[in-house]
Amino acid sequence: ASSPVEYILMAVPPDYDPKRLYPLAFLLHPETGDPEASKPEPFVGVWAEPLNKRGWIVASPKVPMYDNEQSMGPLQESLRRVLKAYRIDERRMVILGHNAGGIMGWRLATQTPKLWAGVMTLSAEIHDSDRGALKSLAGKQAYIFRGEKDTYYTAAMLKADQRYLDHAGVKLTVFEKPGWNNAFPTPDVEALAAWVDGVYPPGGWKEKADAVQKAIAEKAFGDAGRALATLAGDLK
Repeated sequence: ASSPVEYILMAVPPDYDPKRLYPLAFLLHPETGDPEASKPEPFVGVWAEPLNKRGWIVASPKVPMYDNEQSMGPLQESLRRVLKAYRIDERRMVILGHNAGGIMGWRLATQTPKLWAGVMTLSAEIHDSDRGALKSLAGKQAYIFRGEKDTYYTAAMLKADQRYLDHAGVKLTVFEKPGWNNAFPTPDVEALAAWVDGVYPPGGWKEKADAVQKAIAEKAFGDAGRALATLAGDLK
């Protein structure tokens, strides 16, 4: 990848077909004092199987550090490289960020809101400087995970973030895991992946897409054509 991003670690469904479109999970790994934990490998390793089997592509750039505005351009360039290399459904791209990666995830989402259908952050606050821009995510979906024993992302921080997101009109899901700290919640990854798989653009897009699939399955091709035309109008 382009410097300072070292590389982009990918996890692609084994039956990948370039004739299809795939939703994308864009993972921002943590930054800690442990070099082995501050890279995509363990993060992608947890997410790959539950998301790949649901038809998602996973991409995670290796970032030496998150530096707010200085990180924005390299992350966007990493995304452009993924979009060039793979067939991505650009209306179903979700940011997944853990700890510092989650804080950067809110920055990336609020600065480039048209790119993302949803955001999931784990043990990560919304920085003060990003709260005013949350209204740009109105109608979109977000998920916040917090461990009950997390002493960094406190319960008070979570409540404040909830108020800002609710005020901005973001469709928020919150999970506070009893007895958990700020580690990645590996036991809950299937449930988290199920939420990601349920993220669609706002505006009834999923219902319209489902109507097309239903008509095709029933060989009602006239209905399918009309439903497809409706969906195409929405995509514009």
